[in-house]
Amino acid sequence: MANLQELQDLENLEIENVVEPAPKPLQKLKIKKGEKPVTEDAVQDEEPVKKTRKPKTEKQLEVFARAREKMLLNLKERKEKQALEDAQRKKEIEEKVVAKAIAIKKKQIKAKAILEEISDDDDTPIEEIKKIAKKIAVKKAEIELPPPKPLTLFERYKFI
Repeated sequence: MANLQELQDLENLEIENVVEPAPKPLQKLKIKKGEKPVTEDAVQDEEPVKKTRKPKTEKQLEVFARAREKMLLNLKERKEKQALEDAQRKKEIEEKVVAKAIAIKKKQIKAKAILEEISDDDDTPIEEIKKIAKKIAVKKAEIELPPPKPLTLFERYKFI
């Protein structure tokens, strides 16, 4: 009989469909300045209170309009000044480029003139040229390097 009683109790429990609430997950605390720490679960979905601003007076609106006009005027002046500086900078760069191009062209013309000036029909015999080359080689050999610096005690001997 005890078994029969237990089976009936189980059937009654299944019929009731007792639903346990799901455990709430742990969440990071949200702390705002001047408030006590509260978990996110405890915070209700309340809309924040919107503060209403005091309407601006007519004089404030006029001052704001004048300030805005002055700001736009200053902005326009700055843009014009910047445009003039840019134009001047471009002009200076262009002048420098032209000057460099002229200098390069002059050097090319001079080099070409020097090459044309040298004659191809050189009548100097090869023996004389060899003598000149030997003299130049002898002069180069005469230029000697200074004697090497004497070795120090540590450079002369190896200490172990």
